[in-house]
Amino acid sequence: MSVGATVAGATTDTGVSTPGADVDDEQQDSWSPWWWVLGGVMAVAAVGGIAFSARRRNDDESWARGASTTCDTGRALAASISEHLDDATAWSPPERIAHQRQRFTSFLVDSTEAAPNAALAELSTAIAKRNEELGVVLDSLAVGTPIHVARQALGPSLSELAEALTALEDEAASVVYGASLPSTRTTG
Repeated sequence: MSVGATVAGATTDTGVSTPGADVDDEQQDSWSPWWWVLGGVMAVAAVGGIAFSARRRNDDESWARGASTTCDTGRALAASISEHLDDATAWSPPERIAHQRQRFTSFLVDSTEAAPNAALAELSTAIAKRNEELGVVLDSLAVGTPIHVARQALGPSLSELAEALTALEDEAASVVYGASLPSTRTTG
């Protein structure tokens, strides 16, 4: 009879180890189901973190594009007023000014509410204040006021609004790390 042969259903040990046949008890315990559960939890957390980051980034970029549109609307308002100041001999509000003011104010409210942080919300609020100041000056000008008086009254408000709009657009561009935004116009 040879070593390692089976005799009546019993096997004998030859002392020779075959690769993979002996599994260490510690190694067997290291791959317990808890490791798989932990690995699954970590994978879900990683996917969740990536999804959150992508969503946040998308929200910030959406705000930046909205802020750029707000700046365009404010510049269009300022351009309408400036063109009227250049062309008229006596002050009368341009025809579309009421609609432009309403639209700009609405965009400012949206920009403030959707701002990704408090500093950007404060900047939008500061622009809203400049817009209100411009509105007060516009409302105080009587129809028929000499145009040079209207220019003197509106000039500072238009200049401050243009500076604030540039600051907002610069901040919006920094939110998307210099990505190209819809507006590339200079102050109007």
